[in-house]
Amino acid sequence: MTTKVSLQKCKSYELNEVLAAVKKLLEPLGGMSAFVKHGYKVLVKPNMLSCKEPERAATTHPSVIEAIVRECFAAGASEVWVGDSPPAIFGRTEDFWNKTGFSKATESAGGKMLCFEKAEKANIDLNVFGKNITASVIKKVFDADLVISLSKMKTHNLTRITGAVKNYFGFIPGFSKALFHKKFTKVHEFSAFVTELAKALPVKLHIMDGIEAMDLQGPASGRVKKNNILIASESPVAVDFGFCKVVKLNPKSVP
Repeated sequence: MTTKVSLQKCKSYELNEVLAAVKKLLEPLGGMSAFVKHGYKVLVKPNMLSCKEPERAATTHPSVIEAIVRECFAAGASEVWVGDSPPAIFGRTEDFWNKTGFSKATESAGGKMLCFEKAEKANIDLNVFGKNITASVIKKVFDADLVISLSKMKTHNLTRITGAVKNYFGFIPGFSKALFHKKFTKVHEFSAFVTELAKALPVKLHIMDGIEAMDLQGPASGRVKKNNILIASESPVAVDFGFCKVVKLNPKSVP
């Protein structure tokens, strides 16, 4: 079966331009109505890596979040929740929401923020290199009718890039992430763990914000680079292949 990957040019984060680009981006996949049915409860999971302003390109831009939430409601969603869990939160989760612009964007579109640290958890069993691993993830990923991943196009100091597959790591709340980083210290081990996590969770739509990306010292302290692109697919691997194609990176170099 052929996996479709859609790429759409978008030159700014002006909301109307992003909305128009998102509609065109999703057309080859059947539009948002191919994923959202009337009455659906939707969970949107962006990349909220750190407490930084949108122009730093460390997080999914709030305009992309707002556009996706609006499209979900337009397709018939009854509820849309937006949430993520940074590697470690010092201070209030709401500070992250406000600094990144996530809270304002979500509320403007009619959605609600979800604090992953306070949300109900569910345990899943994974097998990584023959080892049975139990991971605690956000239960809402299983309770929602649809889960959408909104990754950010960035380099990463361990896995070379961080994109759609790596975005699954955020379904593990807060400090638990540090335990898995400590458990899987080698890049191929950690990459295998995240890959198994991606196989286990029911995320149906993956959209990458590459309008402004990050290179050099990613994923938090790199250089902002305009790539003017949005990428979408039902497959996170396909989105990351698209990422590699855009930046002329050999996918075989990405563990």
